[in-house]
Amino acid sequence: KKAIEGYANEISLLKRLRGNPAIIQMYDAEVDLERKSIFLVMELGEADLNHILQQRALSGQSRSLNLNFIRLTWQQMLSAVHSIHEE
Repeated sequence: KKAIEGYANEISLLKRLRGNPAIIQMYDAEVDLERKSIFLVMELGEADLNHILQQRALSGQSRSLNLNFIRLTWQQMLSAVHSIHEE
């Protein structure tokens, strides 16, 4: 039950962050305590960081990351963290 309450808090935060371009959007959510289930409808991201890094490794680009790639990735992550902390 505590786990579901924790997730419910995260859902509440995502609702407050709706419309923020730095955060993946949650369109709908349902917490079903009887079934101990949570259902989310969220924005589909084009790719996650793990997928991008794996693709780079498969293409032989894993030895060094482009500084612009690192800068952009950090900027996006820090923007998301800042948005969350401002809420």
